[in-house]
Amino acid sequence: MQLPSVSLLLLAAALSVSARAPEKQKCEGNFNIKNDDDFAKIVPCSEIKGKVFIDHTKLTEADLPNLQTLDGCIKVISNAELETLALPRITTITGVVEISNNPQLSTIDFNGLQVLGKSLTLTANPSVSSPNFPELSSVGENVLVAGETKVTNFNYLPALQSVGKTMDIRGSFDTISLNSTLKAKNMVLVSSSKLGCAEITKNWTPMVEDKLKCFEKADKAHLTAGSKLPNGAITVQASTGVIAASVMLIAYLAL
Repeated sequence: MQLPSVSLLLLAAALSVSARAPEKQKCEGNFNIKNDDDFAKIVPCSEIKGKVFIDHTKLTEADLPNLQTLDGCIKVISNAELETLALPRITTITGVVEISNNPQLSTIDFNGLQVLGKSLTLTANPSVSSPNFPELSSVGENVLVAGETKVTNFNYLPALQSVGKTMDIRGSFDTISLNSTLKAKNMVLVSSSKLGCAEITKNWTPMVEDKLKCFEKADKAHLTAGSKLPNGAITVQASTGVIAASVMLIAYLAL
């Protein structure tokens, strides 16, 4: 009996793999996700043209393993039980990414995202310790990070090279680590007592086209009505590289 040639065996194997590979599915429209059934409709999508809203749901996991491009935006807001948000294969989003007010959210995975057309907003997700955006290199408009109380080391945008408008980072960070080639129009930083403005800003002047502002926090417990902060705002003009303002005393009413 004549045995099949090696080339025929390889061809058969290739055809078998091809037959098993899932077809890419393009989805169009705005998707307002409110429950598991709504979410199931977009799980097969490899490309979405439209907007995705996941808000005020009881979802515990939002995993889109097939999605590679989103010609639109995704907003994940006020999901009381959501623990995981994962778009591991996404590479491009033309609009905004907003992830806000999700108290149980501990995992944010945009492992493959490289380009974001508009803004990235991460606010009030107190259970997140390390959001994952390792490949994100360009944000067309703004970056805002605030209220991520478990994030002590700001090191999750290691590839970011360009921010079209303002990068605003607010939190109690022990370390802030950014790409040395990052360029932003403006930058606003709020540091904790563990990380002073002098340490933060000393090497960042070339990174900012217009200006950089850094604010040092004080301990509210030791302030009374009418107290003045010992530390204030430092403004660096990138065009000259000169510290343009000395310490500004700011009136502060303790809450």
